[in-house]
Amino acid sequence: MADELNRPAYEPTSPPPSPPTSPPTSPPTSPPTSPTAAARRRAWHPWRWLGGGLLLLVLLVGAAIGVVVWALTTPAGTAWTLSLVPGVSVTAPEGALIGDFSAERIEAGELVPDFGPHRLHPTAGAVLAAARPPLVAFNLDLVAGDLELARAIAAELREAGGGLQGVRAIGLYLEERGCAQVSTNVHDYRATPLRMVVETVRERAEVAEAELVGLAPQAALLGFPEDLPLRGFSPERHVLENALRSLG
Repeated sequence: MADELNRPAYEPTSPPPSPPTSPPTSPPTSPPTSPTAAARRRAWHPWRWLGGGLLLLVLLVGAAIGVVVWALTTPAGTAWTLSLVPGVSVTAPEGALIGDFSAERIEAGELVPDFGPHRLHPTAGAVLAAARPPLVAFNLDLVAGDLELARAIAAELREAGGGLQGVRAIGLYLEERGCAQVSTNVHDYRATPLRMVVETVRERAEVAEAELVGLAPQAALLGFPEDLPLRGFSPERHVLENALRSLG
């Protein structure tokens, strides 16, 4: 009883224990990448570039083949192709450079075979053989180094411009010689011997010397001016008949 009277009216109590807390957690991280996997990813990059480059190359080659086929097998492509040749003028192309010999043209009489029936063989087709007189490549070096003058003379020489029959010509400037040149191809030397080319050019400009590229029939050189040097010319090597005779 005495103990109860001596106990204080208020007996402090200890605070309730706090709930247990879990230790702080760090955000999840992805597993580290192995060196082998990283090296594999880096190794793929060159192959991607190589594959893209090959694909681009295939596309370019395909486009180039398409242009070539168009240029050789269609009338419009033929006109465009021939327009790139100096001295050639095409106004109304009538056919293609390749694949223009059809059965319909033979059966219609537009193309007449020299031998055999007037129709294509159903499986073997036909054989085309062509021949022309010798082409003479002949150049004239002008004393003046005037490129525009050489081009103007070439334009007057061309058969396409109303000039000499069977002549194609262009004007050039030769850096190594320091002169202008009128370069010609004479397709019909019987109608236009080389002396006629020389005479026509001399009407417009002074000629320093001439040059024969390859061979020429003897008839092409008849009446050639004796006062005009023909650079490197040898009758034994450059006259067609003499060259053939030397072969035995």
